[in-house]
Amino acid sequence: MKNLVTILLIIYSSINLHGQYKIYYTVKKKISNKNLEADGVLQFNVNEKKSIFYLSQYKNLIKKNYEIKENGDTIKVLHNNSICQDKKGYFYDYKNNNRTLLLYDVVCDSKTLISDKIKYPVWKVEKNSFKYKKWNVYKATATINDRNWNVLFTKDEPEIQNAGPWLFVGLPGLIVSASDDQDIYTFDITKIEKNNRTKIAEPKFFRTANFKQYSDKAISSNKRRMAKKISQEYNIPEKEVNLSGSPKYETLDFIEK
Repeated sequence: MKNLVTILLIIYSSINLHGQYKIYYTVKKKISNKNLEADGVLQFNVNEKKSIFYLSQYKNLIKKNYEIKENGDTIKVLHNNSICQDKKGYFYDYKNNNRTLLLYDVVCDSKTLISDKIKYPVWKVEKNSFKYKKWNVYKATATINDRNWNVLFTKDEPEIQNAGPWLFVGLPGLIVSASDDQDIYTFDITKIEKNNRTKIAEPKFFRTANFKQYSDKAISSNKRRMAKKISQEYNIPEKEVNLSGSPKYETLDFIEK
């Protein structure tokens, strides 16, 4: 009887762990003369057909010199403004064709939950494979949020398909690298962990919006910050600041047209 219980536990454990992955990425952004870097972690459960991608704040924005203690938690600050330490979450339920994005703009107070149907990019996949690091990869291209992306994916990990990271869903393999055609953003895989027990949970937050509402608010907020900064630098009223020729507001979440 004892041996039977042991065998059943082993079988249960193998079933429970089968098809669970944790995939790590380094995400970089080039802006002006700065090279920013963030950590990305993709959790994927083959059996449940669910994934979630967590993206950290850019680490270069967080400086150890600016650190205070509040209510027992450490809050990093930059130029007297608190920087959000929470991760953005990109949750996908492929079985039910749903996605839930938990996004924010620098400070955690601006967190917004966006829920809608999964939007698959229109991928163009090249037929010939080649070697990248240790994988045999294929190149795929697509336009996502007004930005053209070049992606490398591999079929060497046959269980991992369609899983991301970020908005890179709908490809028949594991994405190992991605970059936009302006060489501003890059994703690069660093490590894969198999048989991970991590529970994939859908993000929750009280403030919700659709993606257009979120982007409109972020663009408007950014322009107000720019107007205030210019007003202070040149000692002119904010309402007289002309932002018609101002740079576009660009993030991984949307591109201002």
